Amino acid sequence: MNQTDLKTVTDHYLMAALWSELEGNDDALIDIPDETRKEAEEDCQKFVEGNMTDIEECGMDMEHIGHNFWLTRNGHGLGFWDRGLEEELEKRLTKACEGFGQTWLYMGDDKKLYLM
Repeated sequence: MNQTDLKTVTDHYLMAALWSELEGNDDALIDIPDETRKEAEEDCQKFVEGNMTDIEECGMDMEHIGHNFWLTRNGHGLGFWDRGLEEELEKRLTKACEGFGQTWLYMGDDKKLYLM
């Protein structure tokens, strides 16, 4: 995976996190520190590199990969399993996401967002 793809996956992973975790907050006031971005990037890289064959087979662009990785790993009502993919492919991608466990955003005392 090249750096552009990794940045795209990570950006959309974090967008999905903000959308699902911080409903009603003003995005302009949200500060994501480098350590949060680095942690998200590491998970995204591991997910994509570990599942490249299935990711290529599903035909989704990197934006959707990042978004669906966040939603699926955290058990939201949408995710890879709800995208009309072939059933076995859905199952493999869902299982791969679930293997990362759940994570959440929280706001630190410094008013910056961190992953838990």
